[in-house]
Amino acid sequence: MKDFAIDVQKTTAGGTEVVVVKIHGSINSTTTPTLDTEIEELIAKKNYMIVVDLSDTDFISSSGIGVLLSTVNILRDKDGDLLLMNAPKLIDDILEIMNIRNYFRTISSLDELDSVKN
Repeated sequence: MKDFAIDVQKTTAGGTEVVVVKIHGSINSTTTPTLDTEIEELIAKKNYMIVVDLSDTDFISSSGIGVLLSTVNILRDKDGDLLLMNAPKLIDDILEIMNIRNYFRTISSLDELDSVKN
């Protein structure tokens, strides 16, 4: 299992300023508070378009999914969004089993951002 880490990078994609949050390792009950705090800080700084890159994430627990769901709701209320990028099959399957897969907008690269904006 990989060590948990979060990399945050601001960029512009599709004419929109976005924050890419790349998660390494597992999102579980131990690491979820760190993710939650990081996202809360981004929102407090008025970053309302967040892309969560899951390409290096090997697991997400229900607590991690809870953070993502609440963040989607907060950001959409502020005319922003949280998009999932490069979710591994295991995570995609978890979202599908929970019947929330379609709640999240997903992309495979930042180049696709234009096609999913409001």
